[in-house]
Amino acid sequence: MEHPRFGVQYANPELLKQLAAPTQDEKDEDLDGMILDSCFQERTTTIGRGIQWVMVDRVELTAGQVIDRLTGMQNPARQRAAKLWETQQARRMTTVLTRFSDKNKGQRNGYTIKRRKLKDEHYVYILEKTFPTSNNGDTPKTGGLAGLVSRME
Repeated sequence: MEHPRFGVQYANPELLKQLAAPTQDEKDEDLDGMILDSCFQERTTTIGRGIQWVMVDRVELTAGQVIDRLTGMQNPARQRAAKLWETQQARRMTTVLTRFSDKNKGQRNGYTIKRRKLKDEHYVYILEKTFPTSNNGDTPKTGGLAGLVSRME
């Protein structure tokens, strides 16, 4: 609040945080959560049961496929994801995913991301779930049945 005549200015720090636009880190964290919720599902077709979605530990997706997963029916936050600047074009999503894969060696909140070049200007992104550390401090390298077998040995 500011008074034009007396020049008194006051800002409420609590309200200022609520009214401020989200920072890039906050946007990235939100996108991380949506990617974790929607991209680790694979569509399977079973005879007699139709189409089912199963959770997987590793997927390889292009930027366009990530957009499709974020804005698809399986994502409960699809309306919010459709409003993101990054989901409007595959090139924008490529820029974001490349930044994610380069920053902190691809370590994200709940998953890792790596980039593999297919041909000029075309990449596929390998998303792999990370698992919490075990009692002895080791982080399992693989998930699913293979990870369970390696942890039992």
